[in-house]
Amino acid sequence: VKEVGNQLKEESLGKINKLTDELKNYVSIVEKVIEQAREVKEGNLHIKDRIVSIFDPRARPIKKGKAHKPVEFGRKVLIAESEEGIITYYDVYEGNPSDESLLVEAVLRHGDAVGSIPNEVAADRGFYSRENEETLTEIGVKRVSIPKRGKKDKKRREYESSAWFRRLQRFRAGEEASISHMKRCRGLGRSSVRGTSASRSHVALGVMAQNLWRLAQIMA
Repeated sequence: VKEVGNQLKEESLGKINKLTDELKNYVSIVEKVIEQAREVKEGNLHIKDRIVSIFDPRARPIKKGKAHKPVEFGRKVLIAESEEGIITYYDVYEGNPSDESLLVEAVLRHGDAVGSIPNEVAADRGFYSRENEETLTEIGVKRVSIPKRGKKDKKRREYESSAWFRRLQRFRAGEEASISHMKRCRGLGRSSVRGTSASRSHVALGVMAQNLWRLAQIMA
């Protein structure tokens, strides 16, 4: 009985110490939030790495240009999809890196997954840069369909009006439907876990479920 009592006592102390550490962590985070509020009140509206979630301090505000939801909070997820609708590469990022900085790496990782660089690449205008187009061409991509941002000269307008360019943009629109499906049916719309590592696991399970579903469709 004495040994059982000592064991229960040790377990209780362990739980108390764990809860104490968690409480100290939350107190530290709340103190930072209060300090941020003071800075905002003093006129500083651009606080680097500001905390937007007490329970997930590494989550970031992400602007996606949506009229109904101009700012979302969490982590950016990039997904690369093959012509057959199979997700060949994904990643979860902290912060809000620019889309154009992620494109070449995604294409290379897609190539690693399927064994060759794709002949064609389609993406939305957020991924556009002249450097990206040139780099993709250099590594073996034959057709790059990414609308240019800003003013376009006659040559560029003709380039983007070509049949293959518009065909690839229709494919890209289909990818948007896949992402929407994953948000609604695979849990990618909202994560109930905290932290980048847990978020990566959450997305990985969603991608696995999506690919199994798509493979079943193909086999049928």
